[in-house]
Amino acid sequence: MVVLSTVGAHIALNAPFHPDLSAHAARLSGRWRGKSIGWLFEAARENELRALCTELWGVDGSPEAAANTVTLQIETSEGWSTDMCWVGGVSIWLCGRQIAVSMPERGITRPGKGVKFLRGLPRARFGTLDAVQTYLENGTIFALRDVPGMAVSRFEAAVAGHGVLSVI
Repeated sequence: MVVLSTVGAHIALNAPFHPDLSAHAARLSGRWRGKSIGWLFEAARENELRALCTELWGVDGSPEAAANTVTLQIETSEGWSTDMCWVGGVSIWLCGRQIAVSMPERGITRPGKGVKFLRGLPRARFGTLDAVQTYLENGTIFALRDVPGMAVSRFEAAVAGHGVLSVI
């Protein structure tokens, strides 16, 4: 759940891990204050933080955004390429959700939290020097549970041309 809250003279961002968050937080002069508090920012940055939350997770950081959740079903299509969301390094990410992750030390690839593969499974290519590429084959179908309804349009935009999204 992505939530912005007031903590004294600051705005706190408590959110799940996102691989791009640290760079954005540094740009906005955010400071990490531990898992229980999250990131702290100057209160004047609230509008920028809400825009960042929308960009990364598809929600504005309000508690109401988490109240209405849906399950999404996504089928990957022919439109993907190596710079698209169905191919990643160790992990595949889509709108702040980890879809799949490869664990080279164990030789496995597994779904992300709240992800269920209905047809097909995540795959991994193991290269030289421990290089790993996680990918989904065309026609793979997976479900994402507990997606805020507010984020559906963000997911639709990300998947457009690279898969078919259904709200179930």
